[in-house]
Order: sequence, then structure tokens, then C-alpha cells
Amino acid sequence: MKLTENKEKYFQIAGLILCISYPEGFPMANYLFSFRPFYLGDNLNNWDIYVEVSLEKPSRKEQDYKLLSDISQVWGDRFQLEESEDKYITTIKTVKGDPWEMHSQKDFKKSIIYVGEMEDLQSNHLSWLLMVAFGQHGIFHKGILIHSSVIIKDGHGFGFLGKSGTGKSTHSRMWLEHLKDTELLNDDNPMIRIMPDETVMIFGTPWSGKTACYKNKQAPLKALIRLEQAPENNWTEMHGKQALLQILPSCTGLRWNANLYNKMLDNLEEILAATKIAYLKCLPNGEAARLNYERLID
Repeated sequence: MKLTENKEKYFQIAGLILCISYPEGFPMANYLFSFRPFYLGDNLNNWDIYVEVSLEKPSRKEQDYKLLSDISQVWGDRFQLEESEDKYITTIKTVKGDPWEMHSQKDFKKSIIYVGEMEDLQSNHLSWLLMVAFGQHGIFHKGILIHSSVIIKDGHGFGFLGKSGTGKSTHSRMWLEHLKDTELLNDDNPMIRIMPDETVMIFGTPWSGKTACYKNKQAPLKALIRLEQAPENNWTEMHGKQALLQILPSCTGLRWNANLYNKMLDNLEEILAATKIAYLKCLPNGEAARLNYERLID
């Protein structure tokens, strides 16, 4: 593919502006279909996070690189995260050809993504790497990308947390089926942000897992609820350290970077102070949805 002058597209996600610079002719629309509701314009020259997409081969200076992780829930053993003195390198290995690499500043404000083998669009390397960059730098804007399924009801956001396979999407579906005037905001990776007026908001993003729910919408965050499958429904409100331990595993923060991680904890502390936190042992039924909602609005 012939390299030409780069184009720039701007997207507004959770109130933050992401600029993506890419060579003309690169099939950006094929890879970023979920970004369409967040499109802001071209060549706006104002951004919070900047990512360049490059078709060149990545190069490494002669310096020490430390392997931080070589396993991912999404990519398995095809993933690597490395650190040098001045940057992070996130790698996704492909089946046959060149890997995808993202070279990021330590605060992830600027990154370069080197395009690898074009595998099927169900394995969207580009979107996933953009999520990493956005989620990490968003921390500096009092945001946290959180693994959650989110329902909007009565103008407020309710986020359901849990390990993969716990039933977050199923519980959201129970709200949609059994409670009036409900709407799915995002089914996998919404962002929570503390706004300048100290309101805690939860936003839809272009990253929604297997559910195509890409909404450029937001709502004040009412509650976060960790779910556990159980033979009966039981709801418990959490406070203090218990509440923190329920939410922390679902937050996106690079634990190897003390600056990023500590800022994420500061953000989380503010979020917890303004948000109801609960633990719900539940069945996948309408009774669980009604119990959860009734307790959360008490």
C-alpha cells in the first residue's frame, strides 16, 4: 500500500477528543465502524489523545526493554506489554504476518500504532489498541474505563460488574425485559468520569464487546453492582474498603505505572464517595432485576 500524506479524524468519547492520524488509502472506516457515532470532524487541531497509524515497520532504539506481561484475556499468549525508559510497547502477534505494535508515551497521550497483518475484522486489533491508549490517558482527565454492562433508567446509569461469564449482559437484558423505560448504554467498556462540576457521569464508548451498542450518550452514575451467580437472589450494600475491592478489579489501569495507577485510585475514591455500591448474588431472572433496582433507589 502506497504511503501518502496523512489524514486526521477526530472523535469525541466521554467528553475527550481522540485524534487519529492515518495514511490516505488506509481502510480506516472498515476498522472503526463502531466509532461513527463519536465522529467530530477532520483536521480540527485540538485533541486530548493523539494516535498515529503507520504502515512503516517499527524500529527500536538500542535500549533495555522489560517484559511486563505476555498474557491477555482477549489475545491470550499473542499479547505482550513491554517497557523501556521512555515508552511502552503493546504487541499483538498475528497468525502469519507482522504483529501489530503500539509505541506509547509513558502517559499514553501520544502513541504510534504500526499496522500488522490484516486479519478478519472480528479481531479488531486497531480498535483494541486505541481502547488501551484512550483508557490509560483518560485517567489523567479523571476518567476510568471500566469493564461493565450499563443500563440507563430514570435518567441515571447503573453499571453491572463481574468476571467474564458472570452474567452482566444477561442481567442487563433482565432489566430491559422486566423494568419499564430502560436502555442499554454499553455492554462491555463504558467510561466513568468525574466532571469539572464534580458530577460523576458514565459514558457510552466505541467498545462494547460482542454487543453492537455504540452510543454517544451519557448519564449521571447512580450505582455500581458486582454480580455473582447464585441459587437465590441476595442484595448487599458495600461501603469503604469492601466497596473499593468490589470495583477495583473491573477498572482499567496499568499497575506497573505508579503514576497512572495512583491517579486511577484517586479517581476511584471520588467515584465511590458519590456512588452506591452493592453486591448481588442472583439468578438470571426478572426477580433479580426488580430486587436490584428497588434496593438501589431506596
